Amino acid sequence: MQVSIDVQDDLYKKIVTSGIDMQSKFNEYLRDQFEEDTYLHSAEFQADKQKLEKTLEEIKNGTAKLLSHEEMWQKIENFSRNR
Repeated sequence: MQVSIDVQDDLYKKIVTSGIDMQSKFNEYLRDQFEEDTYLHSAEFQADKQKLEKTLEEIKNGTAKLLSHEEMWQKIENFSRNR
């Protein structure tokens, strides 16, 4: 199926000169929009929601181990190195 979209000239030039594949980016965008709705009705979303609610409750009742700003960035850095 073919679809036509209107893109501003300056944006189009930037996209073309950058080498971005507009077709795949557009397909990815549409897929993400559709799959987001699918995710909201999935078992994965329900599990994520329960985990978030549990964590929020731990924060509210004071049983969560909160990190300082420095500790948080150190954990992110360590995680990034180990990927």
